[in-house]
Amino acid sequence: MKIKICGLKEQTHVEVAVQAGADYLGFIFVPSSSRYISPEKVADITKNVPKSIKKVGVFVNPTIVEIERIQKIAGLDLIQLHGVESKQLIKNISQPVIKAIPADNFLIKEAIAAYPTDTVLLLDTPSNSGANFGGKGETFDWDKVEWSLLTGRKFFIAGGLTNGNVARAMEQLHPYGVDVSSGVETSKRKDSKKIRAFIQIVRKEENDE
Repeated sequence: MKIKICGLKEQTHVEVAVQAGADYLGFIFVPSSSRYISPEKVADITKNVPKSIKKVGVFVNPTIVEIERIQKIAGLDLIQLHGVESKQLIKNISQPVIKAIPADNFLIKEAIAAYPTDTVLLLDTPSNSGANFGGKGETFDWDKVEWSLLTGRKFFIAGGLTNGNVARAMEQLHPYGVDVSSGVETSKRKDSKKIRAFIQIVRKEENDE
């Protein structure tokens, strides 16, 4: 089970996530987000992160020039897209792509048809606004998703995951990975204890299966 801690802004929390056993570290490059971080700061706070732990840049409707510039500065390993990016843009991205989609059966079918099988999907809670970059702490109704649509596809579950429900998500949904942001925060700031606990719960559930 892959674990992604998203919306990181401080070196302390990067170090906690690495030491606790996270697989992916997510950084938000959307200026309107409260979790926005500059690529220069990402480069600084991740300089000691082992290469085995992947750095993910989160974007909404970026240009390829913007992606390439930020990727070069921050040293990103993967690009995560939350907008309505074209298939051509995705083809032009050199790094592996995670494509976030609202957890809606029609949109899941569209995504499966549109994106190659090596594009990892990330199911997130549908948003009523255009700025759907997650981190709202809202869970979607897992029972309304036709999970059989995702057979043979790697997918992350996001949207309202916490230390209280991540084990159930793993048992019920069998994702490739779990993605958490607000679920490991206290007062809109990452919480080291919650990060450690989240990762411990996932690893325990993984070992128990």
